Amino acid sequence: MPAGRARKGGEVGRNGEFYKGGSFLPSTQLPKRGSRGKGNVVKRVLIRPGVLDVIPEGTTAVFPRIREFVQIEDGRAAQRFPDEHVAIQHHFDSPAELHRLIDLYNAGTLFE
Repeated sequence: MPAGRARKGGEVGRNGEFYKGGSFLPSTQLPKRGSRGKGNVVKRVLIRPGVLDVIPEGTTAVFPRIREFVQIEDGRAAQRFPDEHVAIQHHFDSPAELHRLIDLYNAGTLFE
């Protein structure tokens, strides 16, 4: 049986599985690959430098949003670039949003 398309009405392929008419037939005897789906994946993110944790449903972690723009010293975040820096203007609506997130992080708020 050459590998091609299934005949009208359907056909059983080399691997023993049924294929609808017109669908491609397998060229090997290996079974079909199933879709695994996402399942119950636990979302863990970096909430502090070197600390992964599960985030609560419907929230976002503060640290991943600011980590490229701050320097952490003694557990406190300090802004690395001036407000006019092109990266800050690109990633945030305004520098005030970055300042707000830095203040949240320094106050101990991990999730927003």
